[in-house]
Amino acid sequence: MAGTPSRQGDKTDVMLRPTREQRRLVSRPLGELIPRPKRLVPSILRKRFLAAGHRISFSVGDAVTSTLLGAGIPFEVAVVDGRVRRKSRELPPSEGRKVFRVRNPRGHLSLRARQAMKEALAVGGGSVVAVDGEEDLLTLFAIDLSPEGDLVVYGQPGEGLVVVRADRRAKQKNSKLLDSMPRVRAESN
Repeated sequence: MAGTPSRQGDKTDVMLRPTREQRRLVSRPLGELIPRPKRLVPSILRKRFLAAGHRISFSVGDAVTSTLLGAGIPFEVAVVDGRVRRKSRELPPSEGRKVFRVRNPRGHLSLRARQAMKEALAVGGGSVVAVDGEEDLLTLFAIDLSPEGDLVVYGQPGEGLVVVRADRRAKQKNSKLLDSMPRVRAESN
């Protein structure tokens, strides 16, 4: 993150824990919402975003990743936890994909998860970050880590898929939010 380089290399059990107000802010779409039905999402993604030359850096969430894989839409990294709406589901197939495993407790952003996401992005090619815990808030790290101009896609429960263009404005706003989040140690959870 731009303002705190120490956070980038931090490999301790430090986590960010958003306040109630910050969680409320991130519960709303952070980018453009592509509403259901699910069968139209790939076509809209291709026409509106991918045709313009944008690359998907991160697919965050099991349902979104499944949709992209089913439609043959490439992404650099999938961040998944093996759950959709708190119900278990299989992780995406990992044949030929580098898999990074990390723990990220519900309601937190683990700096170790951020490091794993950074490493996965360096490998690219459909790498998978398999999260033990919850991946939802890791969308914020995905925006932070994405090269300017890339896309981050994630699911908005009950509504559809959200596409965030990682442009300068979105990254600055996201960085400011991350920098303002309280830090906690893993053992204090």
